[in-house]
Amino acid sequence: MKNQIITSPIKVHPVVGNYKVADKNKVTYVDYYGSMFFFLINNIQTNGTMSFCISAIDSKDKESRGYASCTGVLVTGVSKSTGKNISFLTHQNVNNFYLEGESLFIRSLKNRLEKMRIFSKEGTLHAVIFGGWNFGQYIPDYRRSIEQLQSVIDYSCSIPAPVVSPKLTRSTDSVYFENDTLNLFRKRE
Repeated sequence: MKNQIITSPIKVHPVVGNYKVADKNKVTYVDYYGSMFFFLINNIQTNGTMSFCISAIDSKDKESRGYASCTGVLVTGVSKSTGKNISFLTHQNVNNFYLEGESLFIRSLKNRLEKMRIFSKEGTLHAVIFGGWNFGQYIPDYRRSIEQLQSVIDYSCSIPAPVVSPKLTRSTDSVYFENDTLNLFRKRE
């Protein structure tokens, strides 16, 4: 499949198609299905396997696989200290949003957003939301989760978070973010 750029009103460039990981040592893998040991050594905030994952903030490329009904958030900025692009990536099950009070996922996301705001030069923050099943009986949960994500991102960083590539069929996505080019690749499987 030839890569196709999807027009987006943000600095991140969503790309549909295959991607190739150039150097695995320069990639933060956000393994939604990983072990607690994996999460710990990679500084990934989580509540356990298949709940949610929020990567560390760094200048590495990001990758995650297996976004089925899950949604993801990518937040980018330019580091005040290095002048390089920095980012973090999330992978979360929409069921983690709907607990009484504020869920651990939402608190963790707010924490990462606050750090991102502090670490980034003013005016350089951008965010996108992707994934999720936006069809049939999944529409109410999908819409509610997107609205909550957009609200948290707007409240924490005062930036819009447009949605790119919602799924209209039962499929899974893998994503790869090139931190230097700001290309967000999505491969639908």
